[in-house]
Amino acid sequence: KAEAGAQNGAGESGQPIPIGFTFSYPMKQTGIRRGELICWTKGFDIKDTLGKDLVELLEASLEEQGVNGKVFAILNDTVGTLAASKFCDQDTQLGVILGTGSNAAYIEGASRISKLKEKEAAGAGGEGKRKMIINIEWGNYNSSHLPYLDEDRAIDAQSLNAGVQHYEKMISGMYLGEMVRRICLRASKEINLFGGTQRKFLETAWSFPTSLVSKIDGCAGTGDLDQVEKLLAGTLKIDPSSVSESDARFVAELCALIGKRSAALAAAGVVAIYKYLVQSGQVDPKQRFVVAVDGGLFEHYPNYPERMAETFATLLGEESAKRIELVHSPDGSGIGSAVIAAAQAMV
Repeated sequence: KAEAGAQNGAGESGQPIPIGFTFSYPMKQTGIRRGELICWTKGFDIKDTLGKDLVELLEASLEEQGVNGKVFAILNDTVGTLAASKFCDQDTQLGVILGTGSNAAYIEGASRISKLKEKEAAGAGGEGKRKMIINIEWGNYNSSHLPYLDEDRAIDAQSLNAGVQHYEKMISGMYLGEMVRRICLRASKEINLFGGTQRKFLETAWSFPTSLVSKIDGCAGTGDLDQVEKLLAGTLKIDPSSVSESDARFVAELCALIGKRSAALAAAGVVAIYKYLVQSGQVDPKQRFVVAVDGGLFEHYPNYPERMAETFATLLGEESAKRIELVHSPDGSGIGSAVIAAAQAMV
């Protein structure tokens, strides 16, 4: 995604269009205009781009297309989301993506960043004053404490980036439907779900879309099993009468569990960052802690923000949890990249 300062092929007086380049994949960033691709995620696998400078690749493509543009900033979508919200609300401390993938970025005191040299950390504002946005790439988090199932292992094994991005694969919208499909397949073998008649369909990878999980979870919240039966019948291409009430209830409860797990894990990540910033003295525990969130999972999945809030209360207690405010930042990643590029263009 690239946010440009103009719609035509060149800026005023033939000057190049200032571009903010949002790149939603892991990269090694060595400057505001430099970033090398580390690996692809979310099902992409374009091998001849690994290790290459992404700004150079984009600007070369722009030149081929006759577009007079210059990238003034390249940034992760979490950084853009955080920057866009921070521009409007100074209490914003965290940017989170909850969509096809998942990631987060937060604001850290530069003097605490071990990767930076001492003179870089001091900055113009004096030692300890300068701050920097850290792109966590939390999707790659892995721990024995995560509620990892056999189905999680199977999803990881079949993915294009097996062995990495475990946390993302448990949270993000790309994988929720596949998790439900695999558990339904197991249930069709072990407890005769759907009378065992849909095993062939359930054996097809990615045949159970996350959009269906979302719809069924929404119906589960209202207890509308008739609608669940219709949704399943429409996907499975069978007569609704072939989906029993117990089948519908099983799948509805399963979708709710998978949706709740996703929201709880995402919320746990937010709480971990919040507690770190409070304990390190970088955030006052009595102040608002605004979390800017972008992504279709957060925006469209039923009760997702409310489920995250429930986890905040469980982990922090109700009073402390009230200080964490989830704010939807639609297209925050694009807006943030434009804001940062505009600022850089003026330097």
